[in-house]
Amino acid sequence: MHRKNLIVQGTFFLLLMLCLVACSKPVYSPTRGWRTSTPEEQGMDSEILANMFDAIKEQGYDYDSITILRNGYMVVDATFYPCRVDTKHFIYAVSKGITGTLIGIALEQGFIDSVDQSVLGFFPDRTVANRDTNKEAITLEHLVNMTAGLDCSDSRQTVSGSALKMNQTDDWIQYMLDLPMVGVPGESLAYCDGVSFLLSAILQETTGMTTSEFAQAYLFDPLDISDVVWLENPQGIALGYSGLMMLPHDMAKMGYLYLNQGRWTGEQIISEDWVEATIQVQVSAFSAAYEFSNHWWIPGDGLYESRGHAGQIIDFLPEYDLVLVFTSSLNRQHDISPRGLLHTYIEPAIKSYRSLRPNPEAVERLEDKIQQVAESQEAAQAVSPLPALAAQISGKTIVFEANPLGLQSTSLGFTEGSQASMMWSLEPERAEYLFTWPDLSSWDVGTLEWAVGLDDVCRVTAGPYGTPWAFKGLWASDNMFVVEADTPGNGFGFQLAFTFDDDRVDVAFQIEDYVVIDLIGKLE
Repeated sequence: MHRKNLIVQGTFFLLLMLCLVACSKPVYSPTRGWRTSTPEEQGMDSEILANMFDAIKEQGYDYDSITILRNGYMVVDATFYPCRVDTKHFIYAVSKGITGTLIGIALEQGFIDSVDQSVLGFFPDRTVANRDTNKEAITLEHLVNMTAGLDCSDSRQTVSGSALKMNQTDDWIQYMLDLPMVGVPGESLAYCDGVSFLLSAILQETTGMTTSEFAQAYLFDPLDISDVVWLENPQGIALGYSGLMMLPHDMAKMGYLYLNQGRWTGEQIISEDWVEATIQVQVSAFSAAYEFSNHWWIPGDGLYESRGHAGQIIDFLPEYDLVLVFTSSLNRQHDISPRGLLHTYIEPAIKSYRSLRPNPEAVERLEDKIQQVAESQEAAQAVSPLPALAAQISGKTIVFEANPLGLQSTSLGFTEGSQASMMWSLEPERAEYLFTWPDLSSWDVGTLEWAVGLDDVCRVTAGPYGTPWAFKGLWASDNMFVVEADTPGNGFGFQLAFTFDDDRVDVAFQIEDYVVIDLIGKLE
């Protein structure tokens, strides 16, 4: 009897140890990446998730990738054509969440003493305009919560062009420090890109490293993130508010890091105190149901979010042990659609905190949907006969008058086939400013050549940093040629409408549905 009890106890101990080993298995391996799982194994319904992809297609939502993690397992990993798994994405204002995280790390590492430090104290050698008791009262905490009280706002509700004005100055730090005060620090939120830039500048002042170097050493390296770019301003300071390019799988690491109280594979990367402060409401924004804390958004319903232009999003939901990443090129009407997908499909797909009964048919349907979006492109259409003008202008150069795009000249090439060509010559400084790529060294600006599909199928060419640029065109009339461009990974698309009148060429350059720049050119 005693022997039998020993065997039972030994078996129980062995099972307990095996469970502990299994439970302590890292969620991520540098050699194999994220652990993957079927949704059912993590308590989710594959059929509902498959329906989500049907809805995306029906509504015409322009997603680049969707990543879903449950319990540390990747259950959905969808990349939409022409993006690839290794396509970096401009994450725009999601960069702010990274900047806030770096401030928390700098505090934990002792580079910064306290969130109560005076902002002006970080720049003791500068003479500051509009200095008063309110400005002297601005602390680091006010910056991380966007409650500085400065005359600065870049929100959709109160757009004042603050970031644009800052970008046009020779000294961004001085511009921000000199702004007048319009409120008492700490009283209300004013969404301001320049405040995030000041945080980046403070990181460089206090750590002796660039923000990018500090991020790599204390955040990205521990998370095994290496394929990342953070654009800098002309003074060599990372933008802080934007300019970060990352892979979706690496964006997911940021969400999981917060979901896991700042720990990554057993190492404490962010202090638990900073994570706890981040998920506590610090200030209401725009409405009582939409709040902000430590450069992260708190939309309510247990959701915590870092979001950027055109639908770039990192979400984490502690209640469901869920991390979501969206990258996209959504227009202004659709850029809230990720929230709709969450509430209509992703949350309803969560059926249990335990594994569900296997459903191989639903899993196969979901996998088929993911494969379809990875390969999906337009069906080729018959090419209409080209107008006589196409042969007359083919290969000739269109020289433009000075313009905000920095587009110096272009040429179009036509044959009788289903593909045309387009070449650009850009003024580098203008191109850098307009397209927000301060470093175009990976891109030969003087010899840009694009393939243009004439059969309603986009032709894909590598753009800056390897992001895919896709072009198609058509003759809308005998003297108008229209080129549509999609730039997945960059969060925007544009259209060029060429109208020919003898030697004069008028081009309407339209970015998305809200910016039109008229160009005047001459055919030579």
